[in-house]
Amino acid sequence: MKFGFVIPTRGPLATRSGVIELARRGEEHGFDFIGASDHIVVPRSIVSRYPYSETGEFPGGDIAGQCLEQLTTLSFLAGATKRARLLTTVMVVPYRAAVHAAKILATIDVLSNGRLDLGIGAGWMREEFDAIGAPDYERRGSVTDEYVAAFKELWHAENPEFTGRYTAFSNIAFEPKPKQKPNPPIWTGG
Repeated sequence: MKFGFVIPTRGPLATRSGVIELARRGEEHGFDFIGASDHIVVPRSIVSRYPYSETGEFPGGDIAGQCLEQLTTLSFLAGATKRARLLTTVMVVPYRAAVHAAKILATIDVLSNGRLDLGIGAGWMREEFDAIGAPDYERRGSVTDEYVAAFKELWHAENPEFTGRYTAFSNIAFEPKPKQKPNPPIWTGG
């Protein structure tokens, strides 16, 4: 069994010194992974039902809008830690364009010396999708599936090419590839 914790990306400990101190202490105490959650913005009014509480209310609504960006936080932690795995808990795949997200994830894996674990999901908060201009909320599952297929094409192929409903690319070089082969582990949450 492996143990880990989620670094705060919101609230009073979501500071440079707070994140560094917690991550380093976690490693000192033998934690196996450090996670970071994914919210780009927090809408002031949320009608969507939060699926992980009995009341359906999103926790932490009192610190509206305050959130460190997940992938940037994990990039930062790659340099502040040495051993713990870095986990997206969970990355809402449709929030970022496929090629850009694949590049950021590959970069984290390279800079962390192959310590990235990719926890993914399709997302639950319609209001956040709308606020950031993400693809259609109703199609978030198919967008997620397609983007993951695009990630793998970018990470594996010498000359990546992809034509999908939500993303397409060709005639590009995509380097560096992730350090982990064939790619960082992908876990689907929900």
